[in-house]
Amino acid sequence: MTSIDELHTGNLLWLTAAAYVGYTTYRLLYNLFWHPLASFRGPTIAAVTPLYKAYIDLVAKSSFVHTLEKLHAQYGDIVRVGPNEVFSDPEIHRTWTEMDGTDPL
Repeated sequence: MTSIDELHTGNLLWLTAAAYVGYTTYRLLYNLFWHPLASFRGPTIAAVTPLYKAYIDLVAKSSFVHTLEKLHAQYGDIVRVGPNEVFSDPEIHRTWTEMDGTDPL
C-alpha cells in the first residue's frame, strides 16, 4: 500500500484537480436536477452559478430589473435566477394577496 509520503507532488496535484472537477460536476448536476428549486424554470446558467446577476449588471451592461421583466415574459410567473433564488412576478403577487388576503409565498 502506498503511503502519503510516497506520493509525488505531481500525483497529488492531479488528485486534487480530479477531486475539484468531480465536486464541481456534482454541484452542477445537483443544482440542475435534484435541488429543491430545480422545478422552477429560468436560465440554465442561473441555476448553476450565483454569478448570473453579476454578469447581467457588469458584462452585459444591462439592468437586472429589466432583464427580470424579460425573464418573466419568457419563463412565467416564478423564475429561478440563482441556485438558491427565485423571483415572483410582483403583479401576480398583488393579485393573489387581494383575492384572499394571504401571502402566497
